Amino acid sequence: MPRYIEKAEKKTMPVIPLRGIVAYPSIPISFEVTRDVSVAATEAANSDDMYIFLAAQKDIATENPEEKDLFTVGTVAKIKQSLKTPEGNIRIIAEGVCRAKAISYFKKDNYICADVMTKTVALEPGSDIKTEALMREAFSAAEKILEYQPAVPRDFILASHSIKNPGLLADFIASNILVRYTDKQRILEVFEPLARLETLTVIIESEIKLLQCESDIHKKVREQIDSNQRDYYLREQLKIIQNELGNDSESEIEDYNEKILKADMPEEAREKLLKEVNRLSKTSMGSPEGAVIRNYLDTCLDIPWNKTTSDRLDVAAASKILDADHDGLTKVKERILEFLAVKQLNPDIKNQIICLLGPPGVGKTSVASSIARAMKRKFVRVSLGGVRDEADIRGHRKTYIGAMPGRIITALTQCKTKNPVMLLDEIDKMCRDAHGDPSSAMLEVLDSEQNHAFRDHFIEIPVDLSECLFIATANSLEGVPRPLIDRMEIIELHTYTRYEKLAIAKNHLLSKQLKRHGLNKRILKITDDALLSMIDSYTRESGVRNLEREIGALCRKDAKKIVTENLGSLKITSENLKEYLGAEKTFPEKIAESNEIGVVNGLAYTESGGDLLKIE
Repeated sequence: MPRYIEKAEKKTMPVIPLRGIVAYPSIPISFEVTRDVSVAATEAANSDDMYIFLAAQKDIATENPEEKDLFTVGTVAKIKQSLKTPEGNIRIIAEGVCRAKAISYFKKDNYICADVMTKTVALEPGSDIKTEALMREAFSAAEKILEYQPAVPRDFILASHSIKNPGLLADFIASNILVRYTDKQRILEVFEPLARLETLTVIIESEIKLLQCESDIHKKVREQIDSNQRDYYLREQLKIIQNELGNDSESEIEDYNEKILKADMPEEAREKLLKEVNRLSKTSMGSPEGAVIRNYLDTCLDIPWNKTTSDRLDVAAASKILDADHDGLTKVKERILEFLAVKQLNPDIKNQIICLLGPPGVGKTSVASSIARAMKRKFVRVSLGGVRDEADIRGHRKTYIGAMPGRIITALTQCKTKNPVMLLDEIDKMCRDAHGDPSSAMLEVLDSEQNHAFRDHFIEIPVDLSECLFIATANSLEGVPRPLIDRMEIIELHTYTRYEKLAIAKNHLLSKQLKRHGLNKRILKITDDALLSMIDSYTRESGVRNLEREIGALCRKDAKKIVTENLGSLKITSENLKEYLGAEKTFPEKIAESNEIGVVNGLAYTESGGDLLKIE
């Protein structure tokens, strides 16, 4: 049995983390230092005894390594030379002294330090049979692997034959032959020389098998193809690699079949998709048709065929949420609460299609979102403004390049449930041209007798839309076709009165704008009179969008005044409102106090409210 001489010593020294490099004792190493933590460690070593602890990182992608990111076993090295490069980095030439194990890492100033236990294990003089046999085996393995690594210099073998120390031989071969830094680290962590040689031989033999396998794959590919057919060569090489790994197209087919059988979808859809998978299995690898089929299968599998969310059927709770989100809108709220009450009595009720009709800014879009929250359903918005192609609604045939499903199926896929609240925004803004009439395609979507089997041109399988709660919004029904109007229940949202606007401003708009501008009601107070003056004299609209803008402008001006003048709080009244918003923009018309000859007073009602008409 070989006998060892061991020598151990405890030291504290700076640490340089190495990325993808492993240093060995008695072997010179050259590397560049770029990171601040490494530069600081180098400077600390230069100002002391020139000794440094070189430890490899576990993950080379880590930019700012902590103590936990470093291997515990490293190499104590002495810096022989350090030079500054033109780029501002430091080039270090060092020589490994001995192996060491970090007892603990700790931060010192702006670099990492370590308490290390250096350990040198050497064989007693005089060789034995086992040592000689292990060294010969290591020589043999190194010569074999050089057949597959032409980049290693040929004089490496001569240099290694001149080394008589088994431990140094293992380190020398590992530093020159091994490719992966993890394998080099494994060698570094073995302190006993003979055990190190054994580990090295096992790693090299494993690497030889891998290189032989790569060489066999390359030979098989070269036998099958002509050197001029580059594209064919690449495809065949990929195929053989996949065969060697057991990862061929059959596993993809099995994966699709498994997904289809697991998915809870109608029988008609399952049969159609299994047919498409069968077609895919017969197409060649990389063919354009295969890509079309894969895209189709992935899209169909993403559709929520039978995934639903449970509704909140508590009418009182839903009513509280609707009231908290919006003031007024009594008719809309009543209609939703009626639907929930009926749903409680008859859970199978479907085909609810509502159209919210009203001027801009009265809250049509936001009330749909509030309805979804009250019912605990997913909410998805489909914007129809400017849609002029029927394919936007129904999708394109999948045989076309760049084909995709229509907006309805895309919205279902996005919300991952078949019973969302689907907002069809600006349904009156659809227009027709040579590509077709999208409003005609909407007839099937919004027909309660047909939408249980909606057919998208891309999907080609009936999709059930009957459980969706469709809410359409429109400013006017003037351009909407009569058959489309007939399919929807019209709920009209009227112009807000000044007191409704006041309530909305106090309960919703003011708090929203104060929060947005970093204010609160203690810092900025706006009286009811000031809000009414803003409604009457600075806005003329049916909704509250301009009112919200004016409140936002008021908050900005007040924020500037509070910051520049160091004020604790401000109060806005109708008297000082002009200081912030300027002169009044609108003036309410009044009936003349005395009769004017030849002039008759009339009344008009518009989207923006009522007005006086003077007719001569």
